[in-house]
Amino acid sequence: MKEVRRLSPIMLGALVILTACGGGGGGGGGGFPMLPAAPPPSAAGPAPAPAPSDPGPGPTDPETNPPERPMVTTPYSFKLGSANSLDFNALMAELQSPEVAGHLLDTLIPLRLSPSIEVRSVYRSQEPSATYLHRAVSTQDAYTLATLQVQGADGYRIAANTMAVDQGSFKTIFSKNTSQDVRYEFIDAGKLPQTRAEVAGFLESVNRLGQQGYCGTSMTSPQNGNLASITLVLGREKPTTARCSFELLPVTPTYASSIAQGNEKGANGSKFGVAVGIDGTTQGLFVRDDSQKSTFKYYATEYMSTAEAGSIEQARDLLKILNREGALGSRAFQQYQENNRYYMIFTTSYDCKGLLC
Repeated sequence: MKEVRRLSPIMLGALVILTACGGGGGGGGGGFPMLPAAPPPSAAGPAPAPAPSDPGPGPTDPETNPPERPMVTTPYSFKLGSANSLDFNALMAELQSPEVAGHLLDTLIPLRLSPSIEVRSVYRSQEPSATYLHRAVSTQDAYTLATLQVQGADGYRIAANTMAVDQGSFKTIFSKNTSQDVRYEFIDAGKLPQTRAEVAGFLESVNRLGQQGYCGTSMTSPQNGNLASITLVLGREKPTTARCSFELLPVTPTYASSIAQGNEKGANGSKFGVAVGIDGTTQGLFVRDDSQKSTFKYYATEYMSTAEAGSIEQARDLLKILNREGALGSRAFQQYQENNRYYMIFTTSYDCKGLLC
């Protein structure tokens, strides 16, 4: 019997996967704030869609007492590239090749292939009929308001917070769905609050923008390493019917309780956006699209493999997990380590359209 190995730290540490369906205003940061270790949460998959409730006595006219319909999710599928993505030109050629048509770049995985380390791309499909165009932008500029606005006006946005290397400099990939006539607009929502005295004014400002359809959250890069220069950027689709509201909540102390909090808020349509440091404590900015009756669910599952650490076989085992959960409409949200075991938190969006999904 083969020894069961958990996925290696080098492989898990390379996974930089966004919640929601894209960065640069696509629904939030890279997961819950980093927290102290906690007992592993349940590895169960997402709860099945609830069965229609029994209407009981009363009218049976579907217009006065309509039956509940199953919740709708977006299935995802993933494929592992064959090009060495350490070669930026090879990565871009593969991303734009017929073999990867209809896919977005999701993440990069390092492999220990003798005599050196290679990097392979993981590609994500979420709309089988979609076609995409891709652009590369210097990562140093990618998260500035000016770049997001210019790219968004052409229908491009960041597909994943994964950085590729091009001759020693980092690049971020912007992608455009050519099957949709959608553009993206971004606005500087100002500096994040650092004290409780600043919270009320901050929430008043972002909620005013949220009612204008600005729902996607991202943060600008610090200028010259100055963290105080980071500002919140909100994005919206154009056209949009979204009407979003924001709230700040204390971050729970463990991953298990963060998942529970995410499910509690997700049941009411709220989704974690970004972490905010206020008076030495961490709070989470949650966003809800009031124009939809969406729900969001979170769960954790453990990575295990019988393959050699860092091998192509182990990467394929990872793809099996992503495809297994993706078929349920779930995407990887964040990974963490507990007692030398590795877990990934997945999130599932139900009845959701737009930047929060």
